[in-house]
Amino acid sequence: MYAEIVIRGLGQRLASCAATVLVLAAAMGCAPQSIMVRMNNPATPIPAQAEVVFVNPYNAWNGSSPIEIWDREILVGVLEPRARIHYLTSPGEHVFIGSARNQTFLKATLVSGRRYFIAARSWSVPYAGRFSALDPITREDKKITADDIDKWLKSLTVQSLDPVKGQAYANERQAEHEKAVKEYDGGKVKAGVLGPEDNR
Repeated sequence: MYAEIVIRGLGQRLASCAATVLVLAAAMGCAPQSIMVRMNNPATPIPAQAEVVFVNPYNAWNGSSPIEIWDREILVGVLEPRARIHYLTSPGEHVFIGSARNQTFLKATLVSGRRYFIAARSWSVPYAGRFSALDPITREDKKITADDIDKWLKSLTVQSLDPVKGQAYANERQAEHEKAVKEYDGGKVKAGVLGPEDNR
């Protein structure tokens, strides 16, 4: 009887450890990181463009994991923990979508010549998968200071989407992603807001 209890307890511990390992593995990059390349410096925007900096200042040991980011049907990239993507785009209205097990939406109105920040985070839940969030860094956001942004720009790795590999990956994900876009267009989901004056 005692031996049976010990064996059961050992089995439960092993199962718990296995789940922990799986969560950490997902958090440390089981997403297709090969579609992203590291850069020493981001591309310089031209005056007619708006710049959106997606930052993931969290690390894998805090439960962060890679997150897909889309500009409607355009794949921006897969943002890894402790990294940033400088996305150069046209001014006007955009719908950014963060994708993991769930989708999170952010409506942004961008002005040319301005730089905006969005904190993208993804985390893993045992037996449930990965979840995502896109948090706009607005001017009213008192939790994020200019010093915080300076630290991100100095410490986070710059990533850029490999055009060829990124397109192949986007094609594979297109059908599933189009469902998320239709849900947004149909008013079935809530979206955060990043206004034209929220440049930092």
